Amino acid sequence: RMKSLYSDLSVTFYPVSHLAVTASLNHHIVEISQGVYKNNSFIDATLEYDFSKQVAFSLHATNLLNHREYVNTSISALNYSYYRKPLRGRELLIGVNWKF
Repeated sequence: RMKSLYSDLSVTFYPVSHLAVTASLNHHIVEISQGVYKNNSFIDATLEYDFSKQVAFSLHATNLLNHREYVNTSISALNYSYYRKPLRGRELLIGVNWKF
């Protein structure tokens, strides 16, 4: 009997020279009570551009589906735990890497 399933899929594209586009899908299925399952899916994306050997720009977008909570459970004999974690909404991070 399945208690939980975690799967990750990540794909990276190189549409032009020095540009990398990465998309990640994380899917979690957890049993919150006997026979009742909760699905959690998260999609993240990253765009990286190497301007030169010393300078690189990046753009990271997380939680694109804008989920507000993450549910997890644990069932072990008579011990049962259930909790919800609040999550931040969508995030967009811009980065500049400078190598010396």
